[in-house]
Amino acid sequence: MDRFLIPAGVLFLLLYTVEIDCKTYDEMAEFYKTLYENYEPKLRPLKNQSHPIEVYIDVRLHSIVSYDERAGTLTSLILNSLSWTDEVLRDKFSVNSVDYIEVPISKIWSPKHYIFNTAIEDTVLKTGEVRHEDCYLHQDGKIIYEYLGLAVTKCPANILKYPLDNHLCNITFFAVEPIEKLIFYPHYVVNGGNNGSAMFENEEWNTSNLTSFFSVEHSHSVFQFYINISRKPMYILLNLTVPLVCLCVLNSFVFLLPESSGERISYSVTILLALVLYLNMIADRLPNSTPISLININIIAQFTNSCFIVLFTILTLWMYNNQQENKPVSRPWGMFVQILSGGMCKKPVRSKVEPNQLMDVNGKIEEEDKTDLHNECEFEVSITWADVVHLTNCVMFRANILFFTAELAIFLTLILK
Repeated sequence: MDRFLIPAGVLFLLLYTVEIDCKTYDEMAEFYKTLYENYEPKLRPLKNQSHPIEVYIDVRLHSIVSYDERAGTLTSLILNSLSWTDEVLRDKFSVNSVDYIEVPISKIWSPKHYIFNTAIEDTVLKTGEVRHEDCYLHQDGKIIYEYLGLAVTKCPANILKYPLDNHLCNITFFAVEPIEKLIFYPHYVVNGGNNGSAMFENEEWNTSNLTSFFSVEHSHSVFQFYINISRKPMYILLNLTVPLVCLCVLNSFVFLLPESSGERISYSVTILLALVLYLNMIADRLPNSTPISLININIIAQFTNSCFIVLFTILTLWMYNNQQENKPVSRPWGMFVQILSGGMCKKPVRSKVEPNQLMDVNGKIEEEDKTDLHNECEFEVSITWADVVHLTNCVMFRANILFFTAELAIFLTLILK
């Protein structure tokens, strides 16, 4: 029995033995030495130099570092992936049985491209000292080179709907060599489709609709990577918009303060200075370009309205002072009260004047022309400066509330459109 088991076991091992090819350190060192023999990194790795080399490129957004809307620059961290076939190294690799090796990118040919719309002097992705200098060389001659880099590109701001603003930015890569020698192709669909987002989100900006386009300009391959960024508005809404609305509402209530309190001027001027502060904040943050943001227009409108409020506050205090000094109401102010009080006929002021006499604007006493009475009415009530002040406060309060409501409705309609 044992005589048959031993030969059977040997036969089984011979039939099911898997060949394992182990490379020693000396063998791999010798392979690396011969790999770069007769290899010129300045030449395209094609046996037929009249053909263009095809390079597959894929750009993925790692994260948004910052966006400066005033300078119009976007700083983003980009994962750049390049792949191409090196026919020269493929022939040398065929004598080796390993699947892939790492080779320094500086010792082989690599596609040269630069950022066309850069906002700084560097026209390549800034990688610093941590740049991955090795690429992967596969047995079929395919080379894959991936690295992270910082791109600072131009991206003009569209702050019309600030702080609900959206900006469409792009990173344009331009091939150094013409299409007769180098052609860019898409590697695969960016981030799983046109609705991709960054690998890591920014605290202030959302990213969406990452798309890529290929074109040929001036006989060179061009690859454009588009990034749509939108601001996260909650912080600005809570710290800028809500206080601004509260100030504008409080601005109208100055006409409810009694003139005798002595706080009217200081109240209205304080709110006016607060609006000036808001204008400075917006001017320091947003670019000096068109279109002007709607919130900037809103603050300017409220600032202008606040100037009118200060003016009418001074006017009502002047009227109140006339009342304290028992000065008579002039004819224009009397007509103003009659018109705005519903057209009722009021008796004009006849302080220290004979019943058949009236006082004109200049304070001169004139004889009353009974045939030229306003609306030929029977005057029953005397008009005082207190009446003028009260009516002015009432009209200005309602007018400012109406103006603020209409202006806020228009602002919300335009910004949410």
